Amino acid sequence: MDSHSSHLNAANRSRSSQPPSPSHSASASSSLHKRKLAASEDHAPPSTSFPPSSNDDLESLSAARGADSGSDPEESEYAVHDGYEEDFAPEPDQDSSIRTFTAARLDVNGSSRNAKIKTEEISTVELGAGTGTAGAIAPKDEAAKILTCGAYIAREEALRREEEAGRLKFVCYSNDGVDDHMMCLIGLKNIFARQLPNMPKEYIVRLLMDRKHKSVMVLRKNEVEGGIPLVVGGITYRPYHRQRFGEIAFCAISADEQVKGYGTRLMNHLKEHARDVDGLTHFLTYADNNAVGYFLKQSFTKEIYLEKDVWHGYIKDYDGVLLMECRIDPKLKYTNLSSMISKQRKAIDEMIRELSNCQNVYQVAEFQKKEGGSSKNIRVEDIPGLRDAGWTPDQWGHTRYTLFSGSGDSVTKQKQLNALIRGLLKTMQDHSDAWPFKEPVDPLDVPDYYEFIKDPIDLKTIGKRVESEQYYMTLDMFVADTRRMFNNCRTYNSPDTVYYRCATKLQAHFFSKVQAALQSENSQSQSIYHHRLTLLSNHRYNPSRRFSLRSQNDNVADSDLRYDFDLFTVGAGSGGVRASRFATSFGASAAVCELPFSTISSDTAGGVGGTCVLRGCVPKKLLVYASKYTHEFEDSHGFGWKYDTDPSHDWTTLIANKNAELQRLTGIYKNILNNANVKLIEGRGKVGLIIVHHASMYYLEEYGFLSLVCVQVIDPHTVDVDGRIYTTRNILIAVGGRPFIPDIPGREFAIDSDAALDLPSKPKKIAIVGGGYIALEFAGIFNGLSSEVHVFIRQKKVLRGFDEDVRDFVGEQMSLRGIEFHTEESPEAIIKSGDGSFSLKTSKGTVDGFSHVMFATGRKPNTKNLGLENVGVKLAKNGAIEVDEYSRTSVPSIWAVGDVTDRINLTPVALMEGGALAKTLFQNEPTKPDHRAVPCAVFSQPPIGTVGLTEEQAIEQYGDIDVFTSNFKPLKATLSGLPDRVFMKLIVCANTDKVLGVHMCGEDSPEIIQGFGVAVKAGLTKADFDATVGVHPTAAEEFVTMRTPTRKIRKGSSEMGVPYFISGERQVLRLKQLQGSREGCKIRLDLHHWSFLTRRTISIKSQRFYQWRCHKAHNHGAKLFDRVTYSTCRPDSQESLY
Repeated sequence: MDSHSSHLNAANRSRSSQPPSPSHSASASSSLHKRKLAASEDHAPPSTSFPPSSNDDLESLSAARGADSGSDPEESEYAVHDGYEEDFAPEPDQDSSIRTFTAARLDVNGSSRNAKIKTEEISTVELGAGTGTAGAIAPKDEAAKILTCGAYIAREEALRREEEAGRLKFVCYSNDGVDDHMMCLIGLKNIFARQLPNMPKEYIVRLLMDRKHKSVMVLRKNEVEGGIPLVVGGITYRPYHRQRFGEIAFCAISADEQVKGYGTRLMNHLKEHARDVDGLTHFLTYADNNAVGYFLKQSFTKEIYLEKDVWHGYIKDYDGVLLMECRIDPKLKYTNLSSMISKQRKAIDEMIRELSNCQNVYQVAEFQKKEGGSSKNIRVEDIPGLRDAGWTPDQWGHTRYTLFSGSGDSVTKQKQLNALIRGLLKTMQDHSDAWPFKEPVDPLDVPDYYEFIKDPIDLKTIGKRVESEQYYMTLDMFVADTRRMFNNCRTYNSPDTVYYRCATKLQAHFFSKVQAALQSENSQSQSIYHHRLTLLSNHRYNPSRRFSLRSQNDNVADSDLRYDFDLFTVGAGSGGVRASRFATSFGASAAVCELPFSTISSDTAGGVGGTCVLRGCVPKKLLVYASKYTHEFEDSHGFGWKYDTDPSHDWTTLIANKNAELQRLTGIYKNILNNANVKLIEGRGKVGLIIVHHASMYYLEEYGFLSLVCVQVIDPHTVDVDGRIYTTRNILIAVGGRPFIPDIPGREFAIDSDAALDLPSKPKKIAIVGGGYIALEFAGIFNGLSSEVHVFIRQKKVLRGFDEDVRDFVGEQMSLRGIEFHTEESPEAIIKSGDGSFSLKTSKGTVDGFSHVMFATGRKPNTKNLGLENVGVKLAKNGAIEVDEYSRTSVPSIWAVGDVTDRINLTPVALMEGGALAKTLFQNEPTKPDHRAVPCAVFSQPPIGTVGLTEEQAIEQYGDIDVFTSNFKPLKATLSGLPDRVFMKLIVCANTDKVLGVHMCGEDSPEIIQGFGVAVKAGLTKADFDATVGVHPTAAEEFVTMRTPTRKIRKGSSEMGVPYFISGERQVLRLKQLQGSREGCKIRLDLHHWSFLTRRTISIKSQRFYQWRCHKAHNHGAKLFDRVTYSTCRPDSQESLY
């Protein structure tokens, strides 16, 4: 469908009495679709009237609920739009963040996954985090209020009553020549034309009057005797009878009749008519952002399950819109949905009140940490997951409930459970094959056992937990420990060992006893255990398979009891994509979830490719290329180039082309995942669920639908993606980071690096706050594009953590290019002026007239709202995930790579970490990411390339080092006349001759440093460098031609100083002299400027320097020296200079 046409979900627009307008012009035209077989299709009757609904069929239930990703914020806040979400809206006197559910998460497509469970069965159920909270047991009066006041139910019932009274009529008309039908079609055409202003009227008329299209309409009775019924709205669709699917073309409700439930009611009638009259089984439609939310609530999905051969060639592909699918249930009475929900709510509430008698609250994570059941009862408000969701005892109607770690059977008598567990434990202890498991493994006997087995368990430990009578709150927990014991044995030992065979035999014996015990127990009480051996045999609860539970009589192989995935990655950036596709190449199953594409990151937007591809390295480098042309034009004059007019730059073209490239790249990443058989799921992932054990399950045998009481669950093997639950053996967090702006007055006027890459216009004058690599890169970009650039830093120098010489050099070079640095200034406020410009107030004063104020004050890990704190993942103070050397978090099943760990925040490092993780998990090759000698680049102007240790780090780690430096004018600058220079530096261990660090600032530094990264990683020596023939004429050859150290640093040197002037300020040269130097030694000082060299020689007397001043600097006070070096007259005692 061209679902720009669908404005049924635009509740907020209707409040303003303004007709909604589509976000962009229509592009999907069903009249243009390829219809190779259309001529031979059978045609359904041209018109059909719908009889009024009845209450006869109340046995089935739909499950068409989904997150409204396309709805407006106001709609989500008030939850008054059409669809099932209204059914779960909070009462007016409740906080909007708290939603009370008594029945939810119903699936119209669930009939193929029927679970044969009796009405009285007890089961654990789940609801993904972020979709609301569960009021499983509300007070009786409250429950009645919810049943009668649900927005969805109330409106559905009101419309149904109007149908029964004859005031409303739902019909299906087509262009059959009948006058009344044609009048109604014309009325519907007028509604489409008003509600879809960007849709060409000729296009609307052509499809509406096409005899192959049909229109389901809602008509209101005309109060005038004999008057034509009034058209309220309708849906136009094209049925393909042979293919048994239909395409929705238009969908709209009159502006003055919106927010009354017509949209959902109309869709329900359409589904019944299409199924019963046209024989259709599916609907397809194209939806834009304004319509996606509406169709999700009408049980449409973003995933297309209908085979492509069925619809391909009949529906044309369109850019910028989303193809969605709806499967029409063959039995469900859609128009009686509200009555069915009411009936099931009442039944579930009665069952919950009857069966829920557990009152203690336990936190599962504490059970796993403490032996002997030492966990204590806690208040429900103190549980992180419940507290964050806003649950309170008053809301539940009870003060306390019991949380369990698994989905096993509800046990109403704890003593009965303890007796059963003790009996099962004794059967294992007495078995002849139990001897390997009776005691913990002794590390003296098996030294490497605990290197492979991270979660050991044995019968002795299990026995202590059983004796406490408080540890195993369910049979599932006990079974999980025993199964882990057997799996540990089989993991460490090969199949041909006696230990492996003992584990297999004892496990078979154990589960046979469990089955016998359950059968015996079940014969005594129908309310306990109920055919749940399959779940007990399974390692863990798998909520995504709750519709395929098997009875205890099924013979289930162990290989069938697995997770949905071996690896589920949250975040499709560089590290996440690398780990996922490597995992599948090693034979594992993998999935990745990622937010929808956007060039600016947020809680609801991301994109496949991550920060580097969409908001970092790639777009930034493209802008760097664009900005460098300014310097190229300037340089070209010295080489003979002349221009009749000055070159101009179009910012809009640059941004448009950049965004087009990002779209191409994100498509490539999607193809990479698809080709690697990695499932890509769009949405926000949240880790862990909270399992509540006493919830009930209601089964309608005729239709096979389950109505579930929905509650959050804590489980470190589960990921919730916008309400869709997936289980996984391992979870990888690779969500990266996002820009950080300090909380100062006026911060709302500031932009970050994301926004700076996507500005609508080029800044005229920009303030950049920050002295890191991001600040310098954007300073170079905007300076190169002729913006006036001011950089504000809190310290004296830029690039904290880089080599001191490099910091000095790049600051001086950027200053020469016209960038103004404001050092030792901290931002205090941003002030907006009346003319729209901004002033930046700092600790030293205020600078006015900025068109933009950008903050490049660092990035923070993007760990908010992931649910990590609920499952026990430890976070650092800055929010980064703490990991070990293998990238594992404090929770054994959860791992993290990339910027979210705040180790080395570089794309190649994330790739390395992702690949190492995949090898560790799925190739039986534990691999630690090597973070030593990682090359990096700063794409400032001039750019920087560096690998290895800085001089300061080398002194600290090695003490004795030799430093080689070179500062020269590159060949290109000899004709351009510009003051461009290149700085190079080698740091060498004096004792081993090993090259410890390579640093460069100048043109092509990032390209050059990559090769020297290999040299440093390989541990090459200075002699290896000297033996290498250089490429001439290049700047890179300088690295292999530097022979004489600029300075030597040795342990135990003492500091002495001599004053000198730089830029008119008196400073002190810190000179390190060897201990034992004789008095009277002469020092030669070389003061270098880019255009000349000044040399002076002074003498030392009594370990003191004569005060010596540079004559030229002293007289003029403005000469800038790039560097100052010195040496003693003895050739073997050249020293370090600071």
